[in-house]
Amino acid sequence: MWLTDELKPSHQTINQFMKERLKGNIEDIFHEINRYIINKEQIAVDKLYIDGTKIEANANKYTFIWKGSIEKYREKLYRKIMKQLEKMNERYQETGIIFL
Repeated sequence: MWLTDELKPSHQTINQFMKERLKGNIEDIFHEINRYIINKEQIAVDKLYIDGTKIEANANKYTFIWKGSIEKYREKLYRKIMKQLEKMNERYQETGIIFL
């Protein structure tokens, strides 16, 4: 929404844009946007905080995220996060940004 100046495009609009107009690799664009925001807003990237919030698309009073299932898969999630951080460190190695 930041990129669209608070406009709320539908999922169909986003999908159509990605199929018809997005020629480059979406990951490259994501990294460029992050670099721009980090430089423009002078964000300190020496520490990384990961928010474990889980949000459901169709949440209502009968749907729950149980604490037990989160605790059960914590180790798997941790390994997944560490793998992603390693990829990010490789990607940003030349800029001197390190994710711990």
